[in-house]
Amino acid sequence: MVNEQPWIVLLPVVLDLFFLFGPRVSIAPVVSQVVSTPFFAQAFGPDARGPAIAFAEEANLLGLLSPGGLTLPTVVPLLGIARGSFTMIDSAGSVVLIALGAVLLGAFLGCVYRSILAQQAREGELTAQRLPGQSVVAWYRVILLTLLLLAVGFLVILPLAFIAAVASLVTGAATVLMTAIVTTLALAAQFYLFFAPDAIFVSQVVPIQAIRRSAAVVHAGVWSALTLAILVTVIMIGTGQVWVMLASQASWGLALGIVGNAYIASGLAAATMLFYRERMESLLAQRS
Repeated sequence: MVNEQPWIVLLPVVLDLFFLFGPRVSIAPVVSQVVSTPFFAQAFGPDARGPAIAFAEEANLLGLLSPGGLTLPTVVPLLGIARGSFTMIDSAGSVVLIALGAVLLGAFLGCVYRSILAQQAREGELTAQRLPGQSVVAWYRVILLTLLLLAVGFLVILPLAFIAAVASLVTGAATVLMTAIVTTLALAAQFYLFFAPDAIFVSQVVPIQAIRRSAAVVHAGVWSALTLAILVTVIMIGTGQVWVMLASQASWGLALGIVGNAYIASGLAAATMLFYRERMESLLAQRS
């Protein structure tokens, strides 16, 4: 699929080049104001001030265009070798607005990228005329899915945290037990929601239906779905280490890392879409 539309890798490559050479936005002035307050010293201790300022001096607020490569698969933020000049922001309100804008814009770019792959997975060809509309709808649905999951997670974690706090007063082992329960629930939820984004892009359904379809695909083939999820995760983590090693060797290693990451990550995204499409079509045929 990626070889049929090789230019798809240009989207993450261009964003990586922006992270490498483009302007950066620093929140160091705002962080300096926060760590200077008595509340920060009381909450985190006086020794936390130095690391917080050091982190803020290197952090790029525009990195939220691709937080951890979750929207467009980028590698430069992982390498920490950006060369662009910093623009200092000393207003907390400006930081919030820029951060929110970067997240929303990054999500939209990711939706355009995945909509192209979804058209290939669903129809076997790219229809440029329908791409803008599909990207906007998918962007809206991805935002709704994210807000829905955050709300549900808050409603689930809050009672568990209260129970853990009460139980810890009785025995210290309760804290360990509750931590294990929360971790297990989080991993299970992440697994059963693994194909929810693919459902939004490939099946073009709303978030609730995407969650249902993702759970149905996983339930219909737990071991095959688990194998795919593990392989995708291991490959992304493993190749990430390879790109870091290559970038430290020579300039050609950095170029190879940027292009290689975009190519492999695009192939893995296409693989999960094809896996979902084939299983979903089989399930729908069985039901009909």
